[in-house]
Amino acid sequence: MAFGYQVLGFGSAPAAAGPSVTLQGDIAVWFGGYTSGYTNVMEWFKISSAGNATDFGDVHNIIANQGACSNGPRGCSGGGYYEPGVYVNVIEYITFASLADAQDFGDLTVGRGSGPAALSNGTRGCWGGGKVAASDQNTIDFVVLASTGNATDFGDLTVARSRAGACCDGTTGIWMGGAIASYTTTIDYITVASEANASDFGDITGSARGYGSACSDLTKGLLMGGTTGSFVDIIDYVNIASTGNASDFGNLTQAKATAAAVSDNTKGVFGGGGTAGWVNTDEIETVNIASLGDATGFGDLTIAKRYPSAASGD
Repeated sequence: MAFGYQVLGFGSAPAAAGPSVTLQGDIAVWFGGYTSGYTNVMEWFKISSAGNATDFGDVHNIIANQGACSNGPRGCSGGGYYEPGVYVNVIEYITFASLADAQDFGDLTVGRGSGPAALSNGTRGCWGGGKVAASDQNTIDFVVLASTGNATDFGDLTVARSRAGACCDGTTGIWMGGAIASYTTTIDYITVASEANASDFGDITGSARGYGSACSDLTKGLLMGGTTGSFVDIIDYVNIASTGNASDFGNLTQAKATAAAVSDNTKGVFGGGGTAGWVNTDEIETVNIASLGDATGFGDLTIAKRYPSAASGD
């Protein structure tokens, strides 16, 4: 499989992705999460056809609050914690074409939970932010997804934070919103092919919020749901190739946070999470990324849960 990207120098607006980029696919996999306790369950469904999820296999740790990304054939989930106070640096990987348990990939540079949000340009996977104890992190790590091994330092986010939403158009990676002492409206961006600190992209709509979930096609990046202190049903979008503030895309079927989102480059799907009172949900909903509008029902996960990670591939 060929991968392609364009190199961009900071100080200019992000550039459009090359046509050979592959960083997602039809098979969506949800990793771990929190039910009445932490879980090691992975589940999957096809984005192209609405329906319920089925069992994929298990991750090694009973874990939640990870970040996940894909290069097409392989999905990687890293970080998180498997009980309060135990912060994980482990990265695991799956092969989308094979229903099987996750395998060890390597380690992040820093073990951290609370959503070290992950993105991929089809070659590299990057994890940004997260939390260690009460301390929000600004660390960005990266790995080469086609091989195994430990992560390398990439640079830093503009603001140390956890529970952001992250996505990529194949060239430019962005982190949207998140939690600091409270919440933030900040959107950061990097050029995934070139190690450097993140730069300011713009701001999400409305009030500062965290716990949202992000996905993209090769043009738009979506931030779905989250909380400002109150749960929201907001979907924001940006055109990743040009810096600027987010705009309104539509609404989820209900207000929720701490879900996971992926795309097949046409549809975005958003599954799991918590609703008001931190009630777990198994609902999966979907949008067509190319056209603005509200989400509609898609199906259900095998179990209601919040704080999973997710990636898509083939």
